[in-house]
Amino acid sequence: RYVELARALVASLRRARRDPARAALEAGRHWGREAAAATGERPRSPGEAIRALVEVLDGLGFAPEPVPGEGSVAVRLHRCPFIEVARTAPEVICPVHLGIMRGALEVWGSSVRATELRPFVEPDLCVASLSVEVGEVGNGV
Repeated sequence: RYVELARALVASLRRARRDPARAALEAGRHWGREAAAATGERPRSPGEAIRALVEVLDGLGFAPEPVPGEGSVAVRLHRCPFIEVARTAPEVICPVHLGIMRGALEVWGSSVRATELRPFVEPDLCVASLSVEVGEVGNGV
């Protein structure tokens, strides 16, 4: 039944908005803020914020895997909880997911930024890019 609801919401966004991706991003931000606030966490470092974000994403069913890099972290998302709809409407569903990450990081006041979400880099893999100040990536990520 959730798939039907998701499809109805996607159709509504597509019809009602000139920029459904922007509206989807804002909806995701709201969701992410709520999810982050519900954790009760207050990450103090970029590494703690990334760990907390990975926990939120895991709780939502994404099976996230952080991969630290130089000045950034790639978060490999191995499962999409809305895969049935995301395959047909990535321009709406994927911005929601990016918005979730941005909203959570905003609530925590983190210096980490979710800069990009690349959908379907492999059939069952999306990759989110997080920017982190150089030297901060290795703090327990």
